[in-house]
Amino acid sequence: GTFSLFGENHGRPVYKKNEPVANNPTLDVLIYFWDERDGASFCGWWFGPKVGGDQVWAYNSERAMAPPPGGWRVPYDGAVDPSFVLATGGQQQPGYGQQQAYGQQQGYGQQQTQQQQQMQQYQQQQQMQQEQMRQQQLQQEQMRQQQMQQEQMRQQQMQQQKQREEEMARQRQQQEEQRRVEQQAVMNCKQIMQKLGPAMPENFDNLKMEVEKLFMAELPKCGSQAEIVKAEGMQIIEATRMRMEQIKQQRAEEERLNNER
Repeated sequence: GTFSLFGENHGRPVYKKNEPVANNPTLDVLIYFWDERDGASFCGWWFGPKVGGDQVWAYNSERAMAPPPGGWRVPYDGAVDPSFVLATGGQQQPGYGQQQAYGQQQGYGQQQTQQQQQMQQYQQQQQMQQEQMRQQQLQQEQMRQQQMQQEQMRQQQMQQQKQREEEMARQRQQQEEQRRVEQQAVMNCKQIMQKLGPAMPENFDNLKMEVEKLFMAELPKCGSQAEIVKAEGMQIIEATRMRMEQIKQQRAEEERLNNER
């Protein structure tokens, strides 16, 4: 058959067969070039019904600017067929008409079916690989998100633990300070009560007023021991009062005896 210039693809001319295919008049037969965008194994000259289509009949890995005369694989994944040759101009090489990949009657349908199956398998493999890569990327992203969440939780737990420890330390310090203040207040209250020790009936009332004033000012600082300290203080005041009464009675008795003499 003869071919005429039909267009251009990937920087090379595209040729279309002038005569219709005998058993399929609507089928186009094109010769076109495909570059390395889909891989080096797809780069070269092709026979097929559509530029870049899945269905192909012959392949030549040469990267010349025009379709090479020989070196064609028929079918495209088979061995080089030396009888399959192209001629330019009006010349036709021997055997050309008997071995056209696009016009063969014998085995033509089988070649089409086989080529379609192979392309379908290739496409399915590509889709499976792409799906596997997508799943892997999704799993990696999920793992990264989980790791980030775990790290955030760990940081939060560490921060919360640190805050708890600081709060416990602050509370211990406050409790220790409170105990120290209470103990000091208890000692102060005892020292205040000791001022009643040398009291006599002549100064007891004044001392009692002074002691009670100081005692009641210090008592709230005693905290949990305040009630006990207060009770002890009242007992000391009462004991001192009774001692003052005894001294008064003793003095009165001595004065009576002196008068009788």
